[in-house]
Amino acid sequence: MIKKTIQSFAFFALLQAVLFSCCSEDYNTYYDSLYFIAEDQVDGDPTAITSSDLVLNLDPVYDYIIASNFKELKKFSNTAYATSCDENYTLKEHVSEIIITANTDILGIPAGNSLNSKLSYRNPETLENEVLENVILDLNRENGYYNGRNEMVFNEVIAAGTSLAFTVKITIEENGRMLEATTETITIE
Repeated sequence: MIKKTIQSFAFFALLQAVLFSCCSEDYNTYYDSLYFIAEDQVDGDPTAITSSDLVLNLDPVYDYIIASNFKELKKFSNTAYATSCDENYTLKEHVSEIIITANTDILGIPAGNSLNSKLSYRNPETLENEVLENVILDLNRENGYYNGRNEMVFNEVIAAGTSLAFTVKITIEENGRMLEATTETITIE
C-alpha cells in the first residue's frame, strides 16, 4: 500500500512538473503595425459623424516572439492548474512620439501638420480627457500589451461638411522606426 501511495505521489508530482514546464512561456513584444479608425461613438456609423461624436481609435498590433520556455524551479508549486498557463509579456519597444494629422485644413491647422494640440486622450480607466501625450503611457505599459483601444477626441468643433482622413504616426524609441496608419475618409455633419 505504501509503495502504491509513493508511486501515485511521484506520478502526480511529475505530471505537475511537466505541465508547468510545457505550459509557461515568456514573450518579447514588438510593435508590428497600427489599426487606426475614425468612428461615431454614438451610432457607430463611420460615414457621417458629428464633430462632438467623433472618436479616433488607435489599436496597436503586436508581434509576439517566444523568448523562453524555461521556468525556475520555484514555480513548481501546488498552485498549478492543468487548465491554466503562465504567459509573461515583456515590451521590448517603446513609443517616444505620436503625431496625428489630417489630409485637409481643419481648426486653423494646414493639412499634414500636427493636430496634437487640438486633441485629448480619453483615459480608459477614468474616462476623463487628458493631454494627448498620455496615450504614450498606455502604449508603453510594462505588461507588453494593451487590451483595448486608445481613444482620442477633439477639443474644438470641426466645421460641418468637411471630408477628411486622419493619419497617425508613432516613433519607436529604441530604433527610430516609424509606424503609420490612416483612417477611412469621413464626412463631418
